[in-house]
Amino acid sequence: MLVALRLRIVCNPQTAIALAKSLLGPDKNVEQQEVITLLSKREIEKMRQAGQSAAELLDYLEPMVKPGVSTLALNDAAEAWTQKHGFRSAPLGYGPEKMPFPKSICTSVNEVVCHGIPNAKQILQDGDIINIDVTPIVDGFHGDTSRTFLVGEPSALAKKTGSSDRRVPMARHPHGQARGAGGRH
Repeated sequence: MLVALRLRIVCNPQTAIALAKSLLGPDKNVEQQEVITLLSKREIEKMRQAGQSAAELLDYLEPMVKPGVSTLALNDAAEAWTQKHGFRSAPLGYGPEKMPFPKSICTSVNEVVCHGIPNAKQILQDGDIINIDVTPIVDGFHGDTSRTFLVGEPSALAKKTGSSDRRVPMARHPHGQARGAGGRH
């Protein structure tokens, strides 16, 4: 049986071969049909720049996250920032031709878990929790990240589930332990 494997990983060649063997099994030979793409220092730097740009975009949007602002206004500000910097928004137009994603960012408010679509009717209210997911494409590399914000005066629920100090959401482990869901850049 021929196994084709294509990975885009950042590591040295020895680690790449060890990883390929661990994925395929110790009895498999890593042959030419398995393609492992190693990134150059220049490509790694481009990845870093894309990630940094995504973080800067979220920093730019942060002061706009307040009661009375529509998620469409956040989207439009993000798209303007992205274009001003010469980047492109990965979500905009992503997906099947008949139903591509219509906006530049994802805005998930309260009970919306992920990939909420910004719109003019969705106005942020005092106590809301919003996750903003951005993905600028910088020189062909995607800077994909998100950040959760508490809007205005956080509700009791928001205070339990989020941290207003750096807006880091908390996730519940299946066994009940609370864990920080991620950190800032």
